[in-house]
Amino acid sequence: MNFEHLKDDVLTLLIHLGYLAYDDKTKTVKIPNSEIRSEYVNTVSVSDWGTVSKALKDSADTLDAIWQGREKQVKGIREV
Repeated sequence: MNFEHLKDDVLTLLIHLGYLAYDDKTKTVKIPNSEIRSEYVNTVSVSDWGTVSKALKDSADTLDAIWQGREKQVKGIREV
């Protein structure tokens, strides 16, 4: 089985379904909106990915603090 071809097929399907967006200029894939991004973070955070889960949660918490204007929390995160 050609796993490289299978990975391309899965990414193509996720792009066509709208779960991912493709940027032709940079040739990169991204999560297109906050609802899908949030669901991705939730899914990964309950898996056993250890440091990846923590990094995603910390990143989401930091972004939320920035969006909510919680400067002290952002400052505290940066100093850790």
